[in-house]
Amino acid sequence: MNEQLTWQRMMLYLTAIVNIILACIKIYLSCIFYSFGFAFDGFMHILTGLVCIACSVSAERQSCNVKAEILRILSGFPQVSEVHNINWRKFAGVMRIDVFLSYNTYIVHGSGAGTSKSIEYALKKHFGSDSYINIKVKKYPLTPIRRVRKG
Repeated sequence: MNEQLTWQRMMLYLTAIVNIILACIKIYLSCIFYSFGFAFDGFMHILTGLVCIACSVSAERQSCNVKAEILRILSGFPQVSEVHNINWRKFAGVMRIDVFLSYNTYIVHGSGAGTSKSIEYALKKHFGSDSYINIKVKKYPLTPIRRVRKG
């Protein structure tokens, strides 16, 4: 969940709007009182507002790119039948990826673990060896399992 939450984006937009409004007021006051201090401060508020908007928009683009890269890597494994959810976040320069998958393989002890290890190595190769990968797997057999009811 590295992507910004909706309330975080809204706070960035709100901060940008407040800074631009303050900038307009200070530039207006600089025209009335002939003070360059107000004008400089007003232009700094405009700059702060534009930076807030740029941060919010670029975080949305980066989120889409990272998810697309993770899906591209996972699509290289034929054992993965479905990707349920992808959560990622970057903290202190270290990527943490949580992936929820379904395997479409026979239930054989160790087959899922080997595939999970190879997925983990592929993700670490792409995002860096210090990244944390958490893979949760739900196995579905290719042939349906018939269960006998007791009772």
